[in-house]
Amino acid sequence: TAGYHVPLLASPWSYSVYRGS
Repeated sequence: TAGYHVPLLASPWSYSVYRGS
């Protein structure tokens, strides 16, 4: 999950993946 913390800041779509929505 930590791997998504960085990309989600650069890519809004990664935020959705991080949330698992």
